[in-house]
Amino acid sequence: MPITIHPIDDNHGVLFKIQGKIKNQDFIEATTNFHSRFFLHQNIQYIIIDYSDSENRDIPNKNTEDLSNLKQAISKINTTCSIAIFANEQSNHLNQVWQEMVKNLNWEVNLFTDIQSLESWLSAKLNEKYNGFLLMPPHLIPEQSKNILDIKIAKYLNKMVELQVQLDIESRTDHLTGLLHRKSFNEFVEPEMNRMERKKRPLSFILSNIDYFKNINDNYGHNAGDEILVFISALLKSNTRTYDKIWRWGGEEFFIMLPETELGPAGSIANKLRNLIEKAEYFYQENKIPLTMSFGVAEIHSGESIDQLLIRIDSHLYQAKQQGRNCIIAK
Repeated sequence: MPITIHPIDDNHGVLFKIQGKIKNQDFIEATTNFHSRFFLHQNIQYIIIDYSDSENRDIPNKNTEDLSNLKQAISKINTTCSIAIFANEQSNHLNQVWQEMVKNLNWEVNLFTDIQSLESWLSAKLNEKYNGFLLMPPHLIPEQSKNILDIKIAKYLNKMVELQVQLDIESRTDHLTGLLHRKSFNEFVEPEMNRMERKKRPLSFILSNIDYFKNINDNYGHNAGDEILVFISALLKSNTRTYDKIWRWGGEEFFIMLPETELGPAGSIANKLRNLIEKAEYFYQENKIPLTMSFGVAEIHSGESIDQLLIRIDSHLYQAKQQGRNCIIAK
């Protein structure tokens, strides 16, 4: 009995496509295959079994010895799983067999005979598990497959992936400047800090603030302020390395992470940015607006938490403001 297996959700879900005629021993072997290859080795959350291209014959009933042994093996699984049977109306017996095998496991088994109902079920599962986000490499279910279920699920999941990518970008990115949003800070900083500790490599940060930004908004309006934020963001991004990370920290503040960078070079980078901004000629509605920024710079110490670093670098920025602005405090 040919069986093809497609992981469809970063190994949390799997699609089994069963083709041809299914006889008693075929069913036992196939189900044992499911059990040994996936249940015991991966945290499978849901399974779709496609019987739509198969013809079931002499499928064992719930009282056979083989099924009893298989049921005992499945009963040792500690995870919770959901099973979707996709088949024609004549395959209802398969659903009953699966219901019997897992009835003491707090699993659910559902029979679907049309793709729309299966899609709705899968959508609910994905939304329940990922709160609307799907983690699935779309190439795992090939578009060129001739099986209708493969194609339908591939198209459906690809739409979900597109939606996830868009939502992911929106959740990470500040809509005005295109820089990273502060909410994504820990997502990038924690792995870099772990790498720094593990490999004993330097890691520095820059916190900067546009000087007299409130005066700009008051004198020229908030549209001018927004345009300046976009202008500064583009300048920062084009004058840092591709692997540096820049966040719009809030209002007119920006936060930069500099991997593989000690305090001295980080201060030099901050000074280069300060000079570029000071020398930039920015015009709004034919009015030249002078721009400067103040900078706090710090290298994180081994064993120092990110909260401690933030307190320290914020103090450096405050000192730069107190010393007349348009300057850098790095220590």
